[in-house]
Order: sequence, then structure tokens, then C-alpha cells
Amino acid sequence: MRLPASVAAIESSPSTVTGAGVDVDVDVDVETEAVAEAVAEAEAEAAQPSERSRRVLVVDDNVDLVESLVVLLKMFGHTVWSAHDGPAAIEVARSQRPDVVFLDIGLPLLNGYEVAKRLRQQAALANVVLVAMTGYGQETDRQLSREAGFDHHLVKPADFAAVQEILARAPVLAA
Repeated sequence: MRLPASVAAIESSPSTVTGAGVDVDVDVDVETEAVAEAVAEAEAEAAQPSERSRRVLVVDDNVDLVESLVVLLKMFGHTVWSAHDGPAAIEVARSQRPDVVFLDIGLPLLNGYEVAKRLRQQAALANVVLVAMTGYGQETDRQLSREAGFDHHLVKPADFAAVQEILARAPVLAA
């Protein structure tokens, strides 16, 4: 996931790591002050009730991606659930009734296209904003997303600004 500068700032500062006969140069030094300021700003914003807060479900079999996105979304004041396969996504969506679902296409057990179709068949979930967040980025993939009922199609790594824009425009559905 590509993060905006307001969330994290990176500055080059060479370091060398040596181990088992291998030398590796690392050029990453996180500006802790800038990150701390961004986190404090996000936490302050999240602490205030906001009409921008959404109920969000994140679905992907990549556990690290899910955990990272869940943390970021919570920092911005959203209520977030996660799932790692198609059937679990349907179950969580039915029980929690999110406003927005970020859904990978290449899921185990039941792919994201089929999950989207099944969610659209549920009266309580018919108006949920479905966002394909996938590595599939060809025009045919986008067409299949539209046919399955997705409202948006983001290609990984998704730009966090695009995620925020979708959330800002998403309606708050009755829980």
C-alpha cells in the first residue's frame, strides 16, 4: 500500500548490516518526529465523532496487507472488520453490515467476484460500496469487476489517498 506523506515520511540514511558473510546496505531511516505528528493528528481526528467514519470490511488472503490496512483505517476513525477467504467475508458482511467492503479477487474457497455477486443478492447489503482491491488490473479484470457488482476497482498496491476518497464519498448505511 502506498502511503501519503502525512502518514509516513522516509529519508535516506545509509546503514550497513553484516551477517553470515553477507553485506547488505539499507537506506531507510523513518523520520520518527514526522510519523509521530501524523499519528497524533490521526488519533486526534479519530477521537472526534465524525460523519466521515465508516463501517469497513477488509478481505484479503494476505494477512499482512489486511492487518496494515485495518490499523490505518482505525487510525482514521473507521470501525473495521477483516476476513481472509470468501465464505468468511460473506459471514462477516451479513453479521456486521459494513458501509464499504475492500475485497480481493483472488481469494481462497470462493473468489471475490462470486463474493460480490452474493453480497449484492442480500437485501441488507445491496447498497454496500464494493471495492475490488486486487493485483488483477487488466481491462478484462475491470469489466469482470463491474459485472460482479463492484463499484470501484483498485490495483495493488493501492494508493491510500484513493482508499480515503472512496470512504469519504461512501454513504453511511443503517447498521
